[in-house]
Amino acid sequence: MPWSTGRRAMCAVCSPQRMDSCCGTSPVRPGGNSRAACDWVAYNARRYPTAPALENGDTGAAQTWAHTEDRVGRIASVLAERLDVGPGDRVALLTDNDPRVLEVQFACWRLGAVFMPLNFRLAPPELTHCLTDAEPTALIYDASWEALAQQVSAGAGSIRTGSWGGVKSGVDIDNAVESASHRGAGRAYSLDQPAQLLYTSGTTGRPKGVICTLGTLIWHSLNIAGPGAISGEGDRHLAALPLFHAGGLNGVTNPVLLRGGCVLATARFVPQQCLDLLGDPANRVTHFSAPPVAYLAMSQLPGFDMADFSFMRYGQLGGGYLERDMAQEYAKRGVCLLSSYGATEMGPSVTSATTASALDKIGSCGFPVQHTQIRLVKEDGTDAEQGEVGEVWVRGPAITPGYWKRDPATDPSFSDGWFRSGDAMRTDEDGFFFMTGRYKEMYKSGGENVFTAEVEDLLVGHPDIVEIAIVAVPHPKWGQTGRAVVVAREGTNPTVESIVGFATGKLAKYKLPTSVVLTDVLPRTGSGKLARAALREIFGGGGR
Repeated sequence: MPWSTGRRAMCAVCSPQRMDSCCGTSPVRPGGNSRAACDWVAYNARRYPTAPALENGDTGAAQTWAHTEDRVGRIASVLAERLDVGPGDRVALLTDNDPRVLEVQFACWRLGAVFMPLNFRLAPPELTHCLTDAEPTALIYDASWEALAQQVSAGAGSIRTGSWGGVKSGVDIDNAVESASHRGAGRAYSLDQPAQLLYTSGTTGRPKGVICTLGTLIWHSLNIAGPGAISGEGDRHLAALPLFHAGGLNGVTNPVLLRGGCVLATARFVPQQCLDLLGDPANRVTHFSAPPVAYLAMSQLPGFDMADFSFMRYGQLGGGYLERDMAQEYAKRGVCLLSSYGATEMGPSVTSATTASALDKIGSCGFPVQHTQIRLVKEDGTDAEQGEVGEVWVRGPAITPGYWKRDPATDPSFSDGWFRSGDAMRTDEDGFFFMTGRYKEMYKSGGENVFTAEVEDLLVGHPDIVEIAIVAVPHPKWGQTGRAVVVAREGTNPTVESIVGFATGKLAKYKLPTSVVLTDVLPRTGSGKLARAALREIFGGGGR
């Protein structure tokens, strides 16, 4: 039975009444945190009823927090009454970005259910694995992904389905909402309550379900509020990253919504559309998050030099390295791009660059966020000193409690309360972190460790290189050496000699690539990160 103080108390959503019948805001239980969370939508609808909450960046349709509260309550009823969703049940989604995705998320939480957005870029067997692993009660999809949804749900057994966008199969969510009753925020919330189940992309193995609780989401929002200048009403975040990824969903989107801001969601990242939305002050966009490849694509459009980013306060960059030329191009337009580092398991953000040091610390992924501890641990188990490379270990209230159906006590990713990231980093004299690679992406040349990301970070500054990735290839003398996979600037032809000449004296000789392959595009994951497995498969042979 939910714990209660046994006395009347004030809740900002429900007004004075007994806490065991309100939305869940209450004093923290001694020795625990089982009753310390409030329904975000109900709270914001009461505090900012006429303020904008959600907007469709493709159609321009917008709704207030009061309207959003009404829809979330109705969707919660549809989930409960038409799809039989209850506390603890998983609700899977296979849809493009849309404000309804966020409404379903909040409706799940209102029921105590777990929101589970699926990566539509995964192959059908991978998606089927996610469904059979998580055993969701319901799967919701849109017209774009109807065929795929039906294929993978059939392979995963009996799952109830709902849909929108003109799909004729399953429960018609839009139609059902019109006649549904409103389910208010009447249940108790626990910070330990699983809120999301986010399956990793599976680039290093089968997708694993990362558990995010209401508590981890709230603590991450606190972590990013300072670096991200998230203040509340008046914040407007353009969500073009996929909402099935932690970066798109939890990086900035949910923190802005928690504080009562507004999210504009576009179905996909389209460079011209995003530049138009960001560069027109009438849209008053204050926040944006994307990988380097997205910022680069916008900067190469004809209208970039005329864009007016007057309202932009936070340009978050993750999933890759910030190149100095690009940073300076955006700085000329008044936008300070801030690199960050993290992962789904970490909240996702655990470091962020600062405005004061953004251009001085190019190549750094920033300074630690406030409520997460970071260690760099060497292979012998001791902590790395300044300048030494170590594996990133993190702990704190924003870190996942574990993977779905896996015991953290026996999972090698966890050690005595710390999450072991597998990423290799070093720090400088000011405490800023620099990525050198992943231990799984490290290779040995002549017995020496080479981290591919460290080499890439330097060589991307070559005047003829737009993008670069390093893959290890066999070598008869050294065991392995690096191959540079390069997207060249138009009209150039970077060679091994020119690359080695550029890097000589800046990197140890054993770290320098011995071959080059030119390509038009580097393979990437759905979140914009380099797809390392695909790089190895495609570019592991040949070259010059």
